[in-house]
Amino acid sequence: MLEPGLTMMIVMEAPLQEVWDRMMRDLERGARDRNDALHTFAFSSLSLQGSPATRTVVLRAFEKQRRCIRFHSDLRSTKIQELKRDPRVSALFYHPTEKTQIRAEGMVVLHEDNAVADQLWEHLWVLGRRCYMAPRAPGSLAKAPSPNLPTEWMDRKPTLEASESGRANFCVIEVILSYMEWLELGFEGHTRAGYRWSEDGNQWKGCWLEP
Repeated sequence: MLEPGLTMMIVMEAPLQEVWDRMMRDLERGARDRNDALHTFAFSSLSLQGSPATRTVVLRAFEKQRRCIRFHSDLRSTKIQELKRDPRVSALFYHPTEKTQIRAEGMVVLHEDNAVADQLWEHLWVLGRRCYMAPRAPGSLAKAPSPNLPTEWMDRKPTLEASESGRANFCVIEVILSYMEWLELGFEGHTRAGYRWSEDGNQWKGCWLEP
């Protein structure tokens, strides 16, 4: 993360800069537009058994200056235990229409009982809070198919007051990015570029990669 007073720099030739700028725009659009293909992405961590664990999550925010992608989770989820043990993660975005892929790596920062989580919880609409009111932890064994929702709110949105019970299960996951990679598929050949964060100079450095 940038130290106070420092500005993020981009060190690369013009064509690499163009690819970078497009990647930034695509992620910003993905966070903003719930209908965009990049609004959901595959998030991978290391399971408690030591094998890869991947799931689809919703991109809630992308902050270019902070090198940060953000999404929400239930604190009782197994992935929280995984991330506390090993914060190294990867993310994979794919846009089927544009045939572009963004791969990213970074370190997780968890926000549970703090001002960041409190603020984002306040901005979460009531129906969005309902899933955090689940009576049982995500991934728990079930005897039959189960929506895991409070019975009284199964078919309707909860009241604002009732929804507050979900706050104890809500957390925010931020990934501070250290590596990003772009791939664009094309009939005349694919285009691939990689960008790595340099802590020494507080800057991204880009290079072309063979597809």
